[in-house]
Amino acid sequence: MGEFLKYLVRPVWAVAIVAIVTHASAMAQIPIVQARSEALGSTVTIRGWVTNGPELGSIRYVEDETAGMALFPGVGSAPDFANQVKRGDSIEVTGVLVDFNGLLELNPVLNFTVLTEGISLPAPHLLSLPEVEDETWESRLVRLEHVRFSDEGYFSANQQYQLEDGFGDSLALYVRSNHPLVGAPIPVGDVDIVAIVSDYNGVQVLPRDAADITPSGILFFVNWVRQIDLSPTTVTLTWGTNIPSSAIVRYGPPGGPMSEDTLTGMSLQHVHTLDSLLPATVYAVQVMARHPAGEIPGNTRFMSTASLLDGQVEVYFNHGVDPSFSTGPMPITTSGDEVLDVLLDAIAQAEASIDVCIYNINETAVVLALEQAMAQGIQVRLIAALATANSALDPSPSFPVLYGNKWALMHNKFVVFDAGIPEKAAVFTGSMNFTTPMIHDHPNNMLMVRDQALARAYVMEFEEMWGGFGPEPDSVQSRFGASKKSNTPQLFRVGDDLVELYFSPSDQTNRAILESIDSVREEMQFALLTFTKDDLAEAIVRRMQDGQLVRGIIDNINDNGSEFAYLKAQGADVRDDTPTRILHHKYAILDQERVITGSHNWSNAANVQNDENTLILHSPSLANQFLQEFEARWDELEPAGIHPSASPALMEWHAGFSAGQLWIRTISVAEQTGYWMCSDPRGIMLWKTQGRIQVGTQTHLMAVPNTSSGWYVLSWVSGDGAPLHSRVLVKPD
Repeated sequence: MGEFLKYLVRPVWAVAIVAIVTHASAMAQIPIVQARSEALGSTVTIRGWVTNGPELGSIRYVEDETAGMALFPGVGSAPDFANQVKRGDSIEVTGVLVDFNGLLELNPVLNFTVLTEGISLPAPHLLSLPEVEDETWESRLVRLEHVRFSDEGYFSANQQYQLEDGFGDSLALYVRSNHPLVGAPIPVGDVDIVAIVSDYNGVQVLPRDAADITPSGILFFVNWVRQIDLSPTTVTLTWGTNIPSSAIVRYGPPGGPMSEDTLTGMSLQHVHTLDSLLPATVYAVQVMARHPAGEIPGNTRFMSTASLLDGQVEVYFNHGVDPSFSTGPMPITTSGDEVLDVLLDAIAQAEASIDVCIYNINETAVVLALEQAMAQGIQVRLIAALATANSALDPSPSFPVLYGNKWALMHNKFVVFDAGIPEKAAVFTGSMNFTTPMIHDHPNNMLMVRDQALARAYVMEFEEMWGGFGPEPDSVQSRFGASKKSNTPQLFRVGDDLVELYFSPSDQTNRAILESIDSVREEMQFALLTFTKDDLAEAIVRRMQDGQLVRGIIDNINDNGSEFAYLKAQGADVRDDTPTRILHHKYAILDQERVITGSHNWSNAANVQNDENTLILHSPSLANQFLQEFEARWDELEPAGIHPSASPALMEWHAGFSAGQLWIRTISVAEQTGYWMCSDPRGIMLWKTQGRIQVGTQTHLMAVPNTSSGWYVLSWVSGDGAPLHSRVLVKPD
């Protein structure tokens, strides 16, 4: 959620257009720095130069030699303020001091006088990213040099973007609706930015137009430094520069001494492997690109080596799956009772530490188990959401609890067990809150990831919110929501599978989801509680237009900004979930090879405000287990084996490919003769074969040894020419 919301929720006094209005101030004018020190509700008069125009909406920012102030013409303001006050004006203004979500402003603007027009604004103040966080600079025009965007692509309306410098610092930049930057490409290399410092439950900077963003120097990065592989003793990274460059790669423990690798070869695109590292260990890595014309520091990235022991991922659902789609492993359980037992058993078996980060908990059995662990000398720490009841934590338990994110939602759902013990370390995470309805009634998924490197990364995130490493929280040092830093690794290897990890809002989770959707080659399924992100919906439509098959289930189809109607209008095969329950999943299956899951709904709030965690699992086996779950939920809404025009009780069937065979299971109330017909997705028939369906349940096996992997449409046509019963099948590699 960004600053644009203030323009939606605060009405501007509607008046007829009149001639320019000037008013003599009835109060003594004071410096802005003095005005900022007055009590909220005070009426003050200030003078200064205006640094923005309508590109930021109705609000105007003004500063003098001492400080800056935001001016918003809310209810009770003098007429025509936004139309008459322009960038480069010198004005005197009287208004009432208010705080709006962290931004000090005058609202209403009681009267104003334009003293001079078209002045040349003083040079913006040159600051580092950490300096911008100081409230001294709020509402002032600043200049940031040698920063870069974490995102690629194009600027969208009402969106925050992350700026980073070469020292690991970050800062939010916001683009509102109807801004001149909307639709422009996001710069990839290092840039200098002129912007106004603002605040919306966290500091953000506001560029005014494309002229406020310019390239930095001769040498700059065109691809940011990122990790592409790992082993227990190595990490491999890559980066690119606009001109051939050499480099120094610095690496070491976060906050500790750094080692250096010197790369003397000149290249545009570099790949480098750091070796002789420790297993399951996080390293801070920074590249200094070098050229005779100069040198420039790259992003500081946090990268992890793999665990020494092979890990594994266990999948749990609390509702039944469709086993006919299984190509191998099945989920560990499809029972809510058993999912709860898994959690309780893990708590009981912990040896040293348990860190719980949960949005909502009313399951007293979990709290009792944690208290028992605490009594046995195990360190137990719990972070809960400030925004919900958490009835199981009342009265206060014996272990310490920190309630967090006073601006949005602490929406995580994860538990970390014994991160310091290689053979015991594990993370329990997914979409499920620890409440009775979420455990037993509403469809959810959970994972137990047994891997020390991943567990240590989750602990890093936990302790950033906790405020330190100790058993008790430090509310002064703790960071939630937009105040968190991008300081955790994002690539892991669990067993033979790569796993990506993203924490919101610091890690640009929406970008990772968008890139995953854009990479889909053949098919995609998704099941989501909430889907309101325009760019993700547009990416899905692009996949459809390129011929990929997409199916989805959305629960909250009436959310403000829901993508359900848009996707339907574009021809997407999406279904709304039954209103008798809450489909609480937040997962997507991509090409039956990858799974996106976690606590992150596909919404703007999840991306830029809430505390969330998301995993992208590169594993056909795990993807197939989620596909089994998806097909069960899909058929609950509208069984795909039954043609809408046929009697629902006449016949139901399921089919799939396995071990070079096509199997078909039929359940029929009447005997039928006809034929099975297989077509490609374009409707071109590949083969047909006669068949007879008997009363009751029957399994049919057909040899299809030469059928390549891909999508197929299987249909049953009865002998009397009755309507087709069709189902889309996927044959894996």
